[in-house]
Amino acid sequence: MSRGADGMAVVERAIGLASELVPVDAVRDAIAGDGGVVWLVIGRRSAGKSRLVNRLVGAEQEEGLGGVTSEVVACSDGGLTLLDSPGIEDDLAGADLIEEHLGAIDGLLWVVDGLQPLTRVERDAVERAAPVDLPLVAVVSRLDLVDPGEHDAILHRVFRLLAARSPVVVPGGRDADPAPLALLRKPVDPLRSPRKKAAIRSSLEGVAQALLHLSHASGPDPAGLATEAASRFEARLREAQEDVAARVRDHHILFRDEALQALHGHLLGAADDVRAFLRAELGEAPTWKPAPPDTLDLAGQAKDLFGGTRQVLDGLQTGADAWSVAAALAFEAVTTLPVSRMLLQRASALTAAREAVDAALRIL
Repeated sequence: MSRGADGMAVVERAIGLASELVPVDAVRDAIAGDGGVVWLVIGRRSAGKSRLVNRLVGAEQEEGLGGVTSEVVACSDGGLTLLDSPGIEDDLAGADLIEEHLGAIDGLLWVVDGLQPLTRVERDAVERAAPVDLPLVAVVSRLDLVDPGEHDAILHRVFRLLAARSPVVVPGGRDADPAPLALLRKPVDPLRSPRKKAAIRSSLEGVAQALLHLSHASGPDPAGLATEAASRFEARLREAQEDVAARVRDHHILFRDEALQALHGHLLGAADDVRAFLRAELGEAPTWKPAPPDTLDLAGQAKDLFGGTRQVLDGLQTGADAWSVAAALAFEAVTTLPVSRMLLQRASALTAAREAVDAALRIL
């Protein structure tokens, strides 16, 4: 499951579910990587590791018999980095070498001495330290010193001994064609690369923590949302009421129904603003609107003319208060069900996302 498309499908599913709830850009960046590939070059002493490194990336590592590389040296060319290492002469020391650099590499470049292919010490070191799915390219060196008729048998022996690791076996030597080694510059399966797996795992653990934190959050408070919605509406209502009252005092408005109609026009805009606020908070908005005022009959209009400005202002106040109460009741009613529905949906989404992320972490 941790190899190939199946493993990546598990990770991508986790990313998709979690992205609806928390940021996942760090995971996507970890999968994409930095565009480079890092190989640890291993092999017995004098197998030709430094010569191969020099040839592939234009380095100037010292070459020679008897083993001249005493510590790991990083040599790079563009996006390809080769970690030239001392020869493996002891399986425990060789295993320590691989383990020490495992988290920083994408694969092993094993330089196999064609004169003595795959010594027991080399194989034991790799078996001790390298995961079986770690990308492995085996370059059989010094074939120019071997009878050409024996080349195929040597390459076959190397492949057979490493078959469980699905190696790529490439003939080497002074006259070998370097073209097959172009594969070293190609991106490695993220779930087979220890370097990328570590980055993906670290970023996914961050996502898991964010989901855990979100699961402990209380979520929207219906009473608080209703209060906030009513408060926003009330502020707009009182502002509009003062505007209409000023027009009444200036005798531009003479009747209560005319004043209430003017106020109602302002309140329709206020209701639209509150609906936008609730839609942003809940994902849906109530359909409530302030009811239009009644139209006065002739007797009512005559009463307003007789009562004057005070009569109209009192009627305006009564109507404004009624709309305020109706709005508060309406917003309390319309927030409870959507919040409950939202919390249920979020709980379900959180459970699915956390399970998917846990499944992805298990394969990393």
